[in-house]
Amino acid sequence: MTEGTVLRADVFRPADEGRHPVIMTHGPYAKGLEFAEGHPNM
Repeated sequence: MTEGTVLRADVFRPADEGRHPVIMTHGPYAKGLEFAEGHPNM
């Protein structure tokens, strides 16, 4: 990222080998905060 922006992520991987689909949510704040907790009215 430009201008010193830092990106952070929590990555969870299945214990077994093989291909798995990616389930992802993202937003500008609160790494580790579940979407439903941050947006209870949705």
